[in-house]
Amino acid sequence: MSLWRFMIPLFLVYLAEYNMQSGAWSAIGFPLDDESARNQFYRTSNIMYQCGVFVSRSCGQFFTINLYVLWVFLLLAFFIVNALFEFWYDWSLLSMCFVSGLFGGTVYFHGFSLLSKTTEHARKELAMSSVSMASDIGVTIADFTGILVQQGCIYRFHGIPGATFQCLSSR
Repeated sequence: MSLWRFMIPLFLVYLAEYNMQSGAWSAIGFPLDDESARNQFYRTSNIMYQCGVFVSRSCGQFFTINLYVLWVFLLLAFFIVNALFEFWYDWSLLSMCFVSGLFGGTVYFHGFSLLSKTTEHARKELAMSSVSMASDIGVTIADFTGILVQQGCIYRFHGIPGATFQCLSSR
């Protein structure tokens, strides 16, 4: 029984989404140079994300999906580029945080739903617990890479205090 087809999407979606949360979202604020504004955006964006997750997991039985995982990586790229160049920079940006929660919750719900339907009963518990590790590994790696994105890239790019290393040229 191969579990990779379930583990890879869960790993990728959690890697992308938690990188957005710990990386890009923590470096967005209106105005950008105000630490309390960045903290407020971070808190509010995470609430919107969790609302999206709640909606998608609550409504998951009403539709099926294919690979939405790729869309989550587009959102990750969008948030990083937007945090750098500020082309969409107001509170309406929270709608995209909600959408990323929708994607994440959908992949999570449908991944485990499909796993449950396609795994023989005797192996179902082992399969579910094994696949659940993929999301945890994705979150762990995302926390480390999120620090790189936040401090090394976005903070350094904008000259925000706290950047301890550099991944892009500063302005």
